[in-house]
Amino acid sequence: TALLASIALVYTALYLVMNSSNREERSSSRSSFGGGYGGFYMYPTDFLWYWDPYHYERRRMAQLYGEPEPMNFFEAVFSFVFGDGDPNQFSEQSRWELVGRMIRARGGVVTAEQLAPYLNLIGDARSSGRSPLVLEPASGGTVETTVMDEGFVLEVLQRFDGTPEVDDDGNIFYSFPALRTTAGGGAFSSDLQNTPRAFVMRNWKFSEAQPGQLMMAGLLGAANLVGVVLLGGVLSNPTTMAKIMYAYGKNSGPATIISTAAFLYPALIAYAVAFFAVPFLRMMWNARRNAQLDAENEARLEAAAAIANAGPATSSKLQRAEQRSRSAGMDVLSRDRVIFSSEQSSSKWSNN
Repeated sequence: TALLASIALVYTALYLVMNSSNREERSSSRSSFGGGYGGFYMYPTDFLWYWDPYHYERRRMAQLYGEPEPMNFFEAVFSFVFGDGDPNQFSEQSRWELVGRMIRARGGVVTAEQLAPYLNLIGDARSSGRSPLVLEPASGGTVETTVMDEGFVLEVLQRFDGTPEVDDDGNIFYSFPALRTTAGGGAFSSDLQNTPRAFVMRNWKFSEAQPGQLMMAGLLGAANLVGVVLLGGVLSNPTTMAKIMYAYGKNSGPATIISTAAFLYPALIAYAVAFFAVPFLRMMWNARRNAQLDAENEARLEAAAAIANAGPATSSKLQRAEQRSRSAGMDVLSRDRVIFSSEQSSSKWSNN
């Protein structure tokens, strides 16, 4: 609405300025606003030109078929200037759900190599912008993974109440007893197949609006900026302003509109410039954030690929983790601890 209000005020003032040169008698300028001035009329309903009579029908169709509802004009303008917010707003919740599913599916004992595809590697404060994993080619096209610093798993240990364990060869494993407890018994091997092999964050977009909507917002913003610049040239000339006030009358409606535009001109020029400055700065900032997200995603995907194509040494460590998980066993709740048995209850009472 601010964009439309600015355009309406600026171009109304410009029209009145241009029309003032054709007015020869001061008395004619004192007629009511909207009754003349070269056929120029303005009503509040003029701001409804963008109204879409099929808006509600499209909304119902979108709800029926599950398609995303397109933005309206105001939403598109807001999206052009300020964007659509953080695309990873709920990513942390999804991340920890995936980590928990993966640990449970592997029986509650995992290694740092298996946790790496789901955690922050480059963005971690201890990483200094480098991944703590060293990936080296091995025989047969496989990859050996060496973890230089396993500090990135600390948050996982704290969140899921895990403990580190070290075997005789110095391999570190992470045990999560709470994730070995199930009500159905057994490890969720099928759940491991349904768990994404890595956690990938989404890039920041300039806008979710349609290209046509963005073009319209840009054109309106450009029209507003041009109008503000032209109006500024008129308002900065005292002689021209004096002639305009004389032509319309100091207390007339047109003079009031022009005076209002002059009073609000600093805000009008600031808004017109900010309309393009904010998206430009946001675009530059998004490029920086996306570069970091791409580096993080690439590091996690490489870690996941190394696990899927593990070399002999890495495979041996992963097999030992699986053996430790099996030896620990699943703390399976027996059926009579989960479901109350009416038969057992009745027999117990009959014995009494």
